[in-house]
Amino acid sequence: LIQIENEPQDEPAALPSVPFAQVKCVYPDSPADHGGLMAGDYVYGITDVQFPSPEAVSDWIGNQFSMSAPVLIQILRFVEDENRYAQIHLSIVPERWCGRQLQLNSLERRMIELLGWQLTFLEEPVYPPYMIVSSVEKGSPAFNEGVQAGDLIGKFGQVLKASLVSLPSTVDEIINLFLFPEMELSSTICLQIHRYNALNLSTETINIAIQQAPSNGILGCQLNIWTPEKLEPLLVISSSPSANEAIGFCDGDIIVQVNGIYSPGNCSEIMDCMGASECIQLTLQRWDAQQYQYIYFPLVLSPDQAELMAQDELLVGGWSCMTYEKYWQRYEDEHPSALPCKGCWEANFATVAHGAAYRGHLDCLTYLSQYFDVYCVDPLGRTPLFFAAYANQVDCILLLLSLDEKATLRESVDINGDTILHAATSGGALQAMQLLMQHGISPESVNNLRLRPVHIAPTMEALQVLAEGQADLLAVDSSGRMALTYACIAGDELCVAFLAAECLEFATYPDNDGNTPLHHAVLNGSLACVKAIVEQFANGYKLEPNSEGFTALDLAIQHKMTKIIEYLEYIMSQDEQVSKNE
Repeated sequence: LIQIENEPQDEPAALPSVPFAQVKCVYPDSPADHGGLMAGDYVYGITDVQFPSPEAVSDWIGNQFSMSAPVLIQILRFVEDENRYAQIHLSIVPERWCGRQLQLNSLERRMIELLGWQLTFLEEPVYPPYMIVSSVEKGSPAFNEGVQAGDLIGKFGQVLKASLVSLPSTVDEIINLFLFPEMELSSTICLQIHRYNALNLSTETINIAIQQAPSNGILGCQLNIWTPEKLEPLLVISSSPSANEAIGFCDGDIIVQVNGIYSPGNCSEIMDCMGASECIQLTLQRWDAQQYQYIYFPLVLSPDQAELMAQDELLVGGWSCMTYEKYWQRYEDEHPSALPCKGCWEANFATVAHGAAYRGHLDCLTYLSQYFDVYCVDPLGRTPLFFAAYANQVDCILLLLSLDEKATLRESVDINGDTILHAATSGGALQAMQLLMQHGISPESVNNLRLRPVHIAPTMEALQVLAEGQADLLAVDSSGRMALTYACIAGDELCVAFLAAECLEFATYPDNDGNTPLHHAVLNGSLACVKAIVEQFANGYKLEPNSEGFTALDLAIQHKMTKIIEYLEYIMSQDEQVSKNE
């Protein structure tokens, strides 16, 4: 047997659907070859194979062979000219096209002898949830397959959170845009569910396949959008002698939602709401010490587990649940000098240390540095030092640098490749910029877009600080653009005037498209920036064409920028008059 294998292709940005395998090879003259399969194709669906595994796919090929029926395969194929994946449906009838391959096991034999392909199965990742099951109708398809209220959904058929450009505000939008077309093509919808296990205090991932039943709505369950990060603290959970350990709470958990109540209120209102419902649906926030971030998950309890103790406290499963404001009032009364403070706790950052660094609360940050990992990063890869630098919190910067014996903090970059000097520069934090460069942070570091701090400096003062730190004002990014070009794009007259004066001999330097800074000033419609460049040239400014043959004046005429046209034509006429006189 001769294998046909393709050279690996550069991957485009994203796959439009969720594949479970990639075609490793296709044998010549096999059913797979005649059916149109190619090595390198991604397989994201085989009709009637709900959860594809090597065993399930092999068994289904054998089943269809015995019935002389086709195998319906959905694939993704990379179209190089268009830099995208095309979705293709193929129908291939298995047949015994070659001799028996007795050296192989039965699973591999069916794949090769009956279809003529080999697959590399991909491990399905855990998808972040974006919908929550609010209720399940008894006797519905979802109920029969074990779906429960409080389950989180990370994958609904082929729809993922990552496949949504922005998370819609309602489930109806997701259904109309994504789910109905898919549900019309398949009688089965596969879900990846996240379910909280109260016994071991962890979240489990479960795959479920549900047969459609349109009369029961969306498979017989009510769904809502899951965006707990936007919610505010409602109740704080603390242990008590009567606490039921099996309920799933941990000391210090924060309840951010109770049966649709999101805003802080008294416990009587919350108790009334819980008593009027068949179940208590909570959304909990918990600090995960391993991930160094807050995690969110739902928990469903029975109403008889709740008991009102006072206007600002109730018991749930024997655990004390106190209003957030009351909790902090009692804590501060009992620990008047305790750290970290409420303000740093409430700061909307990944960790308390990030909040303290941004707020410039040196006492809190000093306290946290003794018990807390100040090297931890947020989801964007940024340490507390990033936030101190951005907010110009000099004392906090000095503290963090003094703790940074191995230069871990000062050399860190975030997921965009930005350094702490990029952070300070983008915030216009002049003192922080000076301090960081004095401590050896290079102004020439580039991020993933090849941008240096000079390219993102928001003010003339920030550019001056970088220049004093020996930053290269003429450095270009991956598009061939200097800091002067970016100042023109931003329409910052003062920055343009400063950079044009400092680098006059390069003020007409073109980028990769042949556009000079003056081209960009015109495209931005900024007459002030146009003047700031031209007026630096005492002997006249010569208009240069870009790679398409257009000068800055041509662009102004194309875009009907009357004032810029009048100014440039006047300057050109003056220069011509001077030339004639000479």
